[in-house]
Amino acid sequence: MPVSYKLEVEVSHEWSSNSRRFATAAEAEAAGTELLSRWMAPTDSRVAETNDPVNARFNFDTFCPEMLPPTPPIPYVPDATEAELLAIERDAA
Repeated sequence: MPVSYKLEVEVSHEWSSNSRRFATAAEAEAAGTELLSRWMAPTDSRVAETNDPVNARFNFDTFCPEMLPPTPPIPYVPDATEAELLAIERDAA
């Protein structure tokens, strides 16, 4: 099962993408529609599944993709119990 979806665009018979990864295929598809509406070089777009973490969302109200804020790293706590580590991870989310 994929973790995220990315938009790929075709330019000069080659497919490429950027670093944006969406939670749903619908978001990636909408990002493709938005991109093709303002770029002239791409001739097609498609959605591909990835195992990358989600880092963007598509705002359907403004019809624009948006990057999500980065997830803060979980602090290293030496000799922490499993329960303590789970509590730290839960509080960081």
